[in-house]
Amino acid sequence: MPDEPVGPTEILPVDVASVPLGHHGVRGRALLAVAAAVVLVGAGTGTSLALSGGTGGGASTPGAAVNNLFTALGRSDVIGMLDALAPGERNAIEPGLQDIFGQLKRINILSPDADLGNLTGLSVQYQGFTTSTDTLAPDVAAVTVTGGSVTGSVDPSQLPLASYFKDLLGVALQGKPHNATSPASGKFVMGTEEVGGGWYVSLGYTIAINALRGEGKSGAPPTASGAVVAAGASTPEGAVQGLFNAVSNLDLQGLLADLPPDEMAAVDAYAPDWLPQAQAAIDKVKGAVSITFSHLSFTTTTLDDGTLVQIGDGLTVDVNADGAHVSYGDGCFTATYQGRTTHMCRSQDAATIAKLLQALPAAVQPIFQRLTSATPVTGLVTVEENGSWFVSPVRTALQGASGWLGLFQPSDIQTIIANASGIKAAIEKYFQQLSAGGGIAGAVPALGSLGQQTS
Repeated sequence: MPDEPVGPTEILPVDVASVPLGHHGVRGRALLAVAAAVVLVGAGTGTSLALSGGTGGGASTPGAAVNNLFTALGRSDVIGMLDALAPGERNAIEPGLQDIFGQLKRINILSPDADLGNLTGLSVQYQGFTTSTDTLAPDVAAVTVTGGSVTGSVDPSQLPLASYFKDLLGVALQGKPHNATSPASGKFVMGTEEVGGGWYVSLGYTIAINALRGEGKSGAPPTASGAVVAAGASTPEGAVQGLFNAVSNLDLQGLLADLPPDEMAAVDAYAPDWLPQAQAAIDKVKGAVSITFSHLSFTTTTLDDGTLVQIGDGLTVDVNADGAHVSYGDGCFTATYQGRTTHMCRSQDAATIAKLLQALPAAVQPIFQRLTSATPVTGLVTVEENGSWFVSPVRTALQGASGWLGLFQPSDIQTIIANASGIKAAIEKYFQQLSAGGGIAGAVPALGSLGQQTS
């Protein structure tokens, strides 16, 4: 109902308009996007995200759900923003964000007192904020901002950064707060979903609805009867094995059925719009393409919100496509095409990496030596829903990012930045020398390995 009258639940509470701004801020819509990204992607702290505050059971209407999200944004309250998201999406995002935020504090990018409930230095103020609601399905609605203005601000001196990075940003922004005001209305809509009798903002439905409306469609999901039915497995290892099986069989529906239904609700709902055509296109090349995984083994580690499944080192992969063959095993790749074979192994990279490290400034050599030799604790994160286990894409991506951050020590980033010009000069000189000597193919691992050919 795009033209419905705006009711009480379609206007942000008065207290949002009183969020303190300071004297200056960043450009309106740009700041809104930056603030939302910082809050949703850069968050996670030791503070519990049980999300017992806020609305808890969801909002009474789609418009109220959007209001809850933007009210929390106006208060720089990450916990409140997560509480406004659909539970499946919130639960997939929250643990990984906690870990990432904790890692950023550990390595001295964020300040020790950075707080999810009050992300200082950023604020957003709304005036006359109104929305309209378009019901797309019994449990899905699109909410459009129809009026009002937004004023955003950023104060470099108050951002929750460690002092070193706060000083860097302060120099970039001349150390002064900035602000700007712009209209809040536009063509962008927020997708909302009803779960358990309450309404929540859904990132998945937001992406899908905006993409479809960009093509001139209503954004309504297909009938529920055509949605993907999640299957999962009886164990975490079984879920990961199922994922490999789906890839090996080039089975898109099987792949989607192995993903968590709560987390992937929007993907499952809209699958009938694209899945049959995509699978039909893949089926046409099945005879010419094969993917085989062998010697799969798994180890598991219990996480707070699921189980991390890591793949054993013995994995081998064989891919055949249109007369080409590529295989991987024991740390080596072999590719054969039109009678020519190339072979490359990670062990061949050691000498090249050692030479490059020696060319870097002395202060960063130990850092890069550690980073190039260490292995992050990463894998596929699986979760249990309704007695079945599924592979969670969002949790896996966030856990992987946290794993890589875990390789850094507290002073590493500052040391790298302080020696950035020396690192750049050393790398340029290194490759100039190789070019002059005709040795690039022998010194760059990928190119050097490709030089090993057999008929």
